[in-house]
Amino acid sequence: MPKSLPYEAQMDIKSALEHDVSTDVIAKRFGVHQNTVINYAK
Repeated sequence: MPKSLPYEAQMDIKSALEHDVSTDVIAKRFGVHQNTVINYAK
């Protein structure tokens, strides 16, 4: 099973999504796959 991101990183991703930052930019910023960001958007 893959490791989950630290809570702070999860909250930062969700905050960026709320501010309409694109998923590819967020993925590059946090070093995760774009699908990971999309999962946090749900």
